[in-house]
Amino acid sequence: MSGPNHIRILKEQSFYINGHFENKLHQVLSVYYDDMIQSLVAALRKAFQGARNLPKLARPVPLVLSGGTAMPKGFRDRFEMVLRASDFPVELSEIRRQ
Repeated sequence: MSGPNHIRILKEQSFYINGHFENKLHQVLSVYYDDMIQSLVAALRKAFQGARNLPKLARPVPLVLSGGTAMPKGFRDRFEMVLRASDFPVELSEIRRQ
């Protein structure tokens, strides 16, 4: 098997985001994920900062990550690390994967 399906299955079943890879495909996926997570956090931060009608929240809220992109082991931890370092404008109680 090769092509997009092979990469999707590899990403969802055997890829672990940890930054050290001998496999070139895992190395490429790691660079892709780092860039994607940075871009996603920046876009979320900008959207919440620019929201005019954002309700006042009485307590921190959870953030749920879902879908195939969030499936690799280590994704939630990497995402949380980047998000927490970004001065996110909404207080979060937790970040979890569905």
